[in-house]
Order: sequence, then structure tokens, then C-alpha cells
Amino acid sequence: MIKGCFSLNYIFLVVLIASGRLFAQENIISFTSDITVRENGELTVVETITVNCEGNQIRHGIVRELPTSYGVGLFSYKTGFKLVSVKLDGKSYKCDIQRVANGTKVYIRDKGVRLPLGQHTFQIIYNTSRQLGFFNDYDELYWNVTGSGWSLPIEKVIARVYLPKNGSVIKVDAWTGRQGEKKKKFDWMSIKKNAVMFWTSGLLRQGEGFTIAVAFSKGLVQQPTLQQKIKWFMRDNYVFLLVVLVLISFLSIFLTIFLCMQIVNYYSNKQGEITPLSEPPADMTPSEVASLHFKQFKRDWNDPRFAMFDG
Repeated sequence: MIKGCFSLNYIFLVVLIASGRLFAQENIISFTSDITVRENGELTVVETITVNCEGNQIRHGIVRELPTSYGVGLFSYKTGFKLVSVKLDGKSYKCDIQRVANGTKVYIRDKGVRLPLGQHTFQIIYNTSRQLGFFNDYDELYWNVTGSGWSLPIEKVIARVYLPKNGSVIKVDAWTGRQGEKKKKFDWMSIKKNAVMFWTSGLLRQGEGFTIAVAFSKGLVQQPTLQQKIKWFMRDNYVFLLVVLVLISFLSIFLTIFLCMQIVNYYSNKQGEITPLSEPPADMTPSEVASLHFKQFKRDWNDPRFAMFDG
């Protein structure tokens, strides 16, 4: 009897576990981002992403999409990105970096290995630059913590921002939702004078993200010089600038040819019709003109018939 009850309990436990796995949802359990602002203007970002793998969308790993190129009118603005390390469950793991039109994709995966079902934690560490805004009274970090490209829901997001020493937070704000939305499903608190923490107060659905803004005192971060800004602008827009330069060159050549033709036409019209003179120069007789023209003197030119022209 006891043996039979044990068998039934064992079967019930197996069924319970199987049913739990059957109805388990594949999602991102937590997304934690620690952002350190450096004095040289760079950011060091540590992202810790814990997922529940059910073998549906998460098979070999995950893809982290990071926007690093932005359109500003006709021009481009490109931020710096350098991957430091990638880990899976505390151990270094394979990754591939792919450049795309608007940024960078980091594939944390091993195509030859399927992840076991259950929870896994990915960690990504990277450095990025040109992410800060510089204003008259303050400087600002405006940061999209999660991105908006996740096809899985995110249960919880935590973001911590650390400023350089002696820094102070002036003002904070944050938004949740899809790109362009301004939902306010978040809370925040100061960790200390130069650090602040944000967290979401509700589930982020597919395609939704979490963006934060931290204004802090000026003088903490080295502001880029005009020379650096010009260098970055030329690097970001070299294709556009090259096209403009070629167009200007062709236009200059066309205008030069056009102006030359106009000048030639102007002087040609100004000269007018050429009419031969019927009178010899005032200080020369016809016979002298003939001698000068033919470079010789003939006796016939002294004929009295020529005298009538000599005045």
C-alpha cells in the first residue's frame, strides 16, 4: 500500500513538473544595466540579462541590438562602440558582431550548441562614446536602456547610473513603451550623491523599451573641442561630403566654361564689323604706303597718275 502511494506521488510529481514546463513562458526575467560615466565622456556599460529559455526563440543564445548610427536631417551621427566581454552563466562565451544600417548587433550564441531549457544569465560589457549632451547649465545622459527591438516581454528592468567623483545629479526622468511613447511606468531613487537607480513598475511587452535621462553638474566630463566635432562630422558624413564635393567640382567647371564663352562673345560683339580704310594714313602718300606694303619701290609709283592721290 505504501509502495503504491509512493508510485502515485512520484507520477503526480512528474506530471506536475511536465505541466509546468509545458505552460512555461519564454521571456526575459530581468534586464539590469549598470552605466558608468567616465571623465573623458565615454560610458562603460554592464548589462546582465536573465532569460527563461524554452527553445522557441531562444535556442542557441540571444541577440543584443545596439543603435550606434542616427540620422540628423541630411547628416549622420555615429557613436563609438567597443565590446569588452561576453559571458553566459558566469563563463566566457562565443559572440559575433554584425554591423547593420543603424547600429551593431551582438550575437551571443554558439550555433552548434542548443541551450538547455530553463534560466540562463547573459552578461555584456562594452564601452561607448559620444552619448552625452552638453548644455549651458548642465550635461546630460539620455540613454535607451533596453532598446525597442526585443520580441520577448521583459518582466523587470533596473538601470543604475554612476557619475564621476564629486558629481551631483540635478534632474532625472524616464519613459517606457514603444518608440515615441512617453509612458511613466517607472520609479527611481538616489543611491548616493553621484549615483541614481531606476526600475520599471510594470511588464514591458514585445517592442517596448525603457529610456532614462540624467542631468548632472557641468565640469565633470571633458567636453569635446570644436576640432574634435569637425573631425567626427567629417568621419560620419564622408560619403555625403564626397558627393557634394564632386557636384561642386562639376558645377565649377561648367560655370568656368560658361563664363569664358560669355567673355569671348562679349568682345566679339564689341569689335563689330571691320571696314577697310579708303584713305591712306595722314602722314603718308599712296606711293609710300605701296612701298611699305610691297617692301619695294617701283618707278611706276612716281607716275603722275598717282600724284592725284598724294593730295
